Amino acid sequence: MLCIFVYFLQYQYSAETVIYAETDAGFNPTPSKTDLAHNNPFTIALKNFSHKMLEKEKEINVDISRDGKLLSPSHLEKEYEEWILEMHSQYDTEVGAGEDDGVLVVGPTNKIPGISSDVVRVRDTLRRKGAIWKRGQKIKVLRGAGPGFHNKNVYLTLEHFLIEGVQGDAGGGAWIICRPLDIAEEDGCVLSVKDGKLDIRSSISIPISVIDSGKCHTIGSSEWDCQLQKQGQKAPSTIEVLGRKHCRELGINGGFPAESTVEAGCAPPAEIVAVVRPVLYISSSHSKSLDQKYIAKTNLEMSIEVKIRKSAEECQNVGHIYSARIAPSSRKGFNGLYIFSLGCKLRNLFKEAGVYTFLFTLSDKNCKKYEKRLLVKASREVGKWKLLGDIQGKPCVRVGSPFPSFSIGCLDIYGNQIPFKSVPEITVKLDSIVGVLAETDKFKKSLSSDKLTLKVQNVLIVSDKLDRIRPKYEATLVICPVDELIKVSIPCRVLPGSVQHITGRPQIQEKHLLPGFVVKELVLEMLDAHDNHVGKGLEVQLNVDGFCILDNEGSQRKVWFSTFLISNNAMSNAVEGFDNIWPCTDKRRQYLIWHANSYGSFGDLNSQVDKDGCIDLSGVLKVTAGFERIVSYSVSYQNKVVFKQELQTEKRELRIASKLPEFLTAGSDLENIVFEVVDSQGDVDLRIHNEEKAGQCHSLTIKSDSFNLQDPIRYTLRHGCCTIPAIQIPPIEGSFCLIAAHSCYQELQLRVELPVMKAPIMECDEILSPYSSREVPLIRDSVSLEHTESLLTPIENNEMGLVGDKEKYGELIGNSERQLKVLNEEKTEIEEYVSGLQASMEPTSNNSNCVLTKEEILVQIESRNHSAAAILCQCYRSLSSQEPQNHLMEGIFGLVALLGTVGTSKLSWILAEFLGEDQMLAVVCRSKETASAFAQSISGRFLVICLEDIRPYTGELECGDPQRKLKLSDPTLQSGNVPSGFIGYAANMINLDTQYMNISTESGYGLRETLFYRLFGELQVYDTEKHMNEAGACIKHGAVSLDGGIIRVIENGIMSLGCWDSEICFPVGTLENETNLAPERMKIKMQLEAGMEMLQSIKGKIQHATRLREKAIKKLKKMSKNYNELMDQVEAVVSRK
Repeated sequence: MLCIFVYFLQYQYSAETVIYAETDAGFNPTPSKTDLAHNNPFTIALKNFSHKMLEKEKEINVDISRDGKLLSPSHLEKEYEEWILEMHSQYDTEVGAGEDDGVLVVGPTNKIPGISSDVVRVRDTLRRKGAIWKRGQKIKVLRGAGPGFHNKNVYLTLEHFLIEGVQGDAGGGAWIICRPLDIAEEDGCVLSVKDGKLDIRSSISIPISVIDSGKCHTIGSSEWDCQLQKQGQKAPSTIEVLGRKHCRELGINGGFPAESTVEAGCAPPAEIVAVVRPVLYISSSHSKSLDQKYIAKTNLEMSIEVKIRKSAEECQNVGHIYSARIAPSSRKGFNGLYIFSLGCKLRNLFKEAGVYTFLFTLSDKNCKKYEKRLLVKASREVGKWKLLGDIQGKPCVRVGSPFPSFSIGCLDIYGNQIPFKSVPEITVKLDSIVGVLAETDKFKKSLSSDKLTLKVQNVLIVSDKLDRIRPKYEATLVICPVDELIKVSIPCRVLPGSVQHITGRPQIQEKHLLPGFVVKELVLEMLDAHDNHVGKGLEVQLNVDGFCILDNEGSQRKVWFSTFLISNNAMSNAVEGFDNIWPCTDKRRQYLIWHANSYGSFGDLNSQVDKDGCIDLSGVLKVTAGFERIVSYSVSYQNKVVFKQELQTEKRELRIASKLPEFLTAGSDLENIVFEVVDSQGDVDLRIHNEEKAGQCHSLTIKSDSFNLQDPIRYTLRHGCCTIPAIQIPPIEGSFCLIAAHSCYQELQLRVELPVMKAPIMECDEILSPYSSREVPLIRDSVSLEHTESLLTPIENNEMGLVGDKEKYGELIGNSERQLKVLNEEKTEIEEYVSGLQASMEPTSNNSNCVLTKEEILVQIESRNHSAAAILCQCYRSLSSQEPQNHLMEGIFGLVALLGTVGTSKLSWILAEFLGEDQMLAVVCRSKETASAFAQSISGRFLVICLEDIRPYTGELECGDPQRKLKLSDPTLQSGNVPSGFIGYAANMINLDTQYMNISTESGYGLRETLFYRLFGELQVYDTEKHMNEAGACIKHGAVSLDGGIIRVIENGIMSLGCWDSEICFPVGTLENETNLAPERMKIKMQLEAGMEMLQSIKGKIQHATRLREKAIKKLKKMSKNYNELMDQVEAVVSRK
């Protein structure tokens, strides 16, 4: 190694400047010694020292001095060479050779302190100071020899010598590897010659300079053995745990209890102190007080392991509680203390009963382990009872059946099982979240031989309150002492039993039982033997007699569950108005539930009735038996009839309301025979009404021997009545028998028998004048009029009979005029009658929520005589009566007000007000050509909407919606939320009738995309005016509220508020109509329909009589002309004669 040992260099730049530079950076390089100014002239001069000076550096003089004496460069060079040789002989010459060649080791396993080279040579011998040092020699390093040898002499065993670097390298250090006296040979340094590896392990390294210092000597065996004996007395021998007395001396709250057996709950020691005793320690004589002499000082770690087992005999089920490993510490001047802190880590120690084992182990294998056992017994204080054994899932039994056996143990306050003192008195009950369902004393109890187990068997639960916990039937079986201070709770399921009896609600009333009657509401409650509703899925057999089953399930029925839900909004709306009657909210709720159960709906209330454990037969049973017949339905379970109800259909009779003559004239007509179907009280049954569309066919058949017809004549029954216009009487004397019978129910049959007298010869005028008196039937069939017309045959051109025929036609005209007078008077009476009924059906100003049906709106429109809307409505009635189709209806779809319905009356009124009456009565047609053809027959101005000329909505439709509603996004405020009270878009709130769903333009757009989108656009509907005003920022096409508010966008700042009554509005859907129509109003509606039919019939008869009169007048004029010509001829003949 080349080193320059120059102390100071003085550079004299000028007379005033002297600079000193330190040049020992090679030995201890620091930034201050190596960070020179590279371009400084002095630095350059220093670098070029001993070289020839450059021309530009000649101005710099370098003077070398030592102790104030100048040195020449040659003298300095000589001294430097001598110094290099001295350092080489002292430090760089390889350590004296030994007797072995050594082993080359690359990268020792353990990093040896002081050795920086990765390559070392390991030798077993070394020559130093004229002596040979060998492996295995015992040496003594004197006190003060170096680090680690300050206080005492150290005795060591030589193992190896380490020399840094490879053979021939200069500058490597040398070290001695030694094993201390207290280290076993197997823990010393290990050298693998084959692998070239070195592991120093527990040995130590000391520098070779210790030998050079003269403080390292070899020793003999006697001195070594003496030191071994001394060391053996201090070596670790056993482990001992200090008691509470010694712990107190150390200021520690610790130590095991003095007793070997303690009760559960005993406080564990906060700390446990263990010490290592040397070999010289004798327990009997040295354990009274603490003495450092008998506490071994080691650097070894000690471990603790805490375990528990149920009993001393049990060896398999051992539980691990705690383990730790710590180094020794000191306390109050005592060293070698192993202090284990348990209080903060094992707070629940000694609460579980069993045998606790504390095992202490030192890392020195020569030191014996120490084990401490402590028995913890259960506490005598009872804490609770516990269900023993492993129960798979929740026990599930049927009510009235026993539970499985239960084993119960008694536990102390820490959860340790303790024996029962005796067989306790217990109580068994079935509890749930809704309260106690049952309590029983039907069980058996016994105690095991060791008194640790209480067995409870054959627990039998009987309860009629299982409906409270359906549908899951989850409960808790509670077993407890009589005082109920402690208990065992067992989650379970108690299912209802099989069906034993059935009740139907509501009861079917016989007074409503008619043929064709459908039981709209009937729920069969299926109950077990304890009056609990049976469980879901139970199958029963439904048997009927006189009924038919309408659904597809057939006779096999299953019990099902549903839930009766009432929303908060629905409840609030439903109870509004009852505050003065029932202030209590609970009573209101009870009333509404009763109302829903009775009628099936209440506004927007969910109409499903609670049918848990029931079979719903609502709308399923239809009466097929006739009048005054016994019908029944029954339910069987497992081939046993559990329930049967027999009923009798109502009694009905067929009677003749019109007065019959005492006898009949042969060849005449029995006219205007009125038949009525009456109940047992003699009142006409208005429900006997023919409605083929609704599947109710009610008609009368007339049979008689006088008819030469293959099929009997049928007459329609309307609201319990039927009028037979005329029945032809046979032209012979005798007895006339007539049988009238219901077409479907033969029990409604009436036999009429009257005597027949010979008929006098009738003149033509009598034949042509069937209405000689004021008694004209109100409802007359076209058969009698055609019969009269058949008698009006042309009079033969018989010159001799012209006078008689003229008189007869004159009489016919007179009779026709009298008939027209009577019919017009009756038409006036019926119109007044109908007008009165219409007035009673009209909504009043005090009832803006009154619901108008489509029929009532038709009547309102028809009252506007000669208007386009009225004429269109008359055509609509003609089509509904199945008369020949009017040519004006082709391509004309109807009025705006009649093309759809809405959900509520409030919505109906506000939308009608928004459109106005002109648009509500606008005629909707396909094209302009159709509208022009219709306008030719109308006088006056009216509004027409042509679908083909409307720009349709071209966006998407709601997927899967049968009404084809428009897919419009909900309006949003700036916050991104939908405004409060927003109900929907008006265009989507019109419900199209089925018959109008197929109407479309040539491009395929329906009424909603064309007509209603043109009328309403994206008109928004809100609940209240307040909500509508709050949503003003997101209203684009206008808005309306159900309480009367209207915003029209085209009229900025203008709002329409308050109420407005319109006679023309949208019909309200069927559900609300039927719900809101009172029985009296329904009766008036039926009378109005009958009156309208009578009025139409009278009008037809007037038209027919008018045609006959005009025809007779024409023939009379023709006969008069012929008569006058005949008379002229006669006069001419007479004059010629």
